[in-house]
Amino acid sequence: MKRPPVTLVLAGLAAVVAVSDLVVMLQFLEVIPWGDDDLAFWGGRWAGVLMFGISGAIAVAVAFGWLMLKPWAYTVTMLMALIGLSVPVSALMANTTTWSTALLPIVLNAAVIVALFRPDVRQATKAQPAG
Repeated sequence: MKRPPVTLVLAGLAAVVAVSDLVVMLQFLEVIPWGDDDLAFWGGRWAGVLMFGISGAIAVAVAFGWLMLKPWAYTVTMLMALIGLSVPVSALMANTTTWSTALLPIVLNAAVIVALFRPDVRQATKAQPAG
């Protein structure tokens, strides 16, 4: 089966999500300066580090899954996108500035969800043998 181009788009989006999560995580670690006001997260600074780190790690796995057309890529991508939406929203609800870098993961994960609803995306993972 020929690889649908949207799978490469999803792999690229997942890689960009991973990088954006890494940037926000490094901002919570105070390695990279925060753009506007102080950052906030519902569980404190270390909860932000942990949650953005987990979200980024899942995004790396998703990028790999789409590059290799793994059967689990679709399901894990949906999981990644839902986690990827909820984590930055939690930061915004904890009084992080709305126009901070936490907004980028929201936009990127929304784009991933839109791409997942394309018919050729589901077919791409179904046609591959398990493994």
